[in-house]
Amino acid sequence: MSLALFRRRRLDISRGRVDPVAVVLEEYRAAYGLLVFRLDALDQRVPVVGATLTGALGFAAGGEPMTRNMVLLGLPLVILWFVRTTVTHVRSVEDLLRRIDQIERTINRRAEQALLQFQSSHPSKGTVGGRTASETVEAVLAASALLLGGCLYVGWNALQGQPWLALYAIYVAAIAGVLLVARHRLTRYRYQPRTADDRNSRSVGNS
Repeated sequence: MSLALFRRRRLDISRGRVDPVAVVLEEYRAAYGLLVFRLDALDQRVPVVGATLTGALGFAAGGEPMTRNMVLLGLPLVILWFVRTTVTHVRSVEDLLRRIDQIERTINRRAEQALLQFQSSHPSKGTVGGRTASETVEAVLAASALLLGGCLYVGWNALQGQPWLALYAIYVAAIAGVLLVARHRLTRYRYQPRTADDRNSRSVGNS
């Protein structure tokens, strides 16, 4: 059975019959579209947010004491938000990649030949989110480490001799620790699809 034949299949709802292959192929198309959107979002948000955070740190270094202290207090939290949302994007990319892999295997099994095999045979299967998303996370973590180091440097010069310096160092170190935990959890993340029965049982339990 050829891939062209699969593509010619359509849903025949008027006759009460649904072609399962057509449904799977439609999901395959939608998943790839969402995957491209997620990857584009990663590519766009990293330089924009990174430049904004760097500018904020530079502003804090030369700003008024009150403004500087507010930026120094809020910037580590913004960095934490930036990393956590990036990790969430990467987990979504991983879910899409694994689902695309499953669909390719399903189609190939039904066709009894290898029609779709880009993702199911891709060399980066062992990496969460694929190579692109994984490298993005590493770049974000490296930039975040530099920004947190910059916060400590500016805070050291601004708060030197004050009792708040040690507390600020602990605060920044705690943020850095949370980032490391987020990275560790991402490396251990595995796609676990839920069935309709799982969702129904959860909704019943919450009611």
